[in-house]
Order: sequence, then C-alpha cells, then structure tokens
Amino acid sequence: MKILNHTFLKTFTVLAFLLLVSCSNDDNPYNENDPILGTWKLIGWGAEGDYVSEFNSCKNVILTFNLNGTGTLSVQGCDYEDHTESLIWKLDGVEDTYKIKRESDTEPAILIATFPENKLTLTPKGKAYSEIYAKQ
Repeated sequence: MKILNHTFLKTFTVLAFLLLVSCSNDDNPYNENDPILGTWKLIGWGAEGDYVSEFNSCKNVILTFNLNGTGTLSVQGCDYEDHTESLIWKLDGVEDTYKIKRESDTEPAILIATFPENKLTLTPKGKAYSEIYAKQ
C-alpha cells in the first residue's frame, strides 16, 4: 500500500507540474488582431451611417489605441489650446463595442466601431452621429 501511495503521489506531482507549465496567461483581454489597434486621424463626421462632412475645425485630432488597453487622444490646431490626454479602452464584451475613457472623463463612453475601407467609424451607443477616422 505504501508503494501504491508513493507511486500515486509521484504521478500526481508530475501531472500537476505539466498542467501548470502548459497553461498560458488568459488574463490579457486584448487581442493583437483587434482592428482598433493603431493610430487614427479624424477626417469627418457621419450621420446614420452616411458621410456628412469633412472635419475642418482642427488640423489634427489623433487617436491611438495600444495593445495593452491604453492610448492617447491628441488635439492640435483648434480654436482652443492644443492638448494630449491618456485614455484606456477595452472591448465591451460585444463584438465591435468598446468602452473608451479619457483621463478627463468620469465615465467611459460606450462606442460602436466599424471598420469600412481602412477607416474607423465611432458611433456613441444610442446616437445617430459618428466620427470617422483614417488609419495612419
């Protein structure tokens, strides 16, 4: 019986070790193939899915989404002071729905993203207008 228990303990130890070594880290919710990743420049506005007008009131509005769930919003050449602020983002559990929170926000915005023709269209959930960005 002692030999059987010893063999069982060795087998259990080896299996436990193999299980621990073979597990990957599933704690990272970000996907390197997520289409939102990268740098995007605001180029226009849309309403109910249609392109409405070019964005002319600022020279550069740039959104950057990093793989680790961070990013930046940079606004330059507007009628007010240039600024850059950090943001955090994550997929909201529904395909193409993201939560994006700028450092100046108290709550994250819930945005529906579409990716037509190398562009990013962000539409606030429940709204009819969109911001249209081009991939940089």
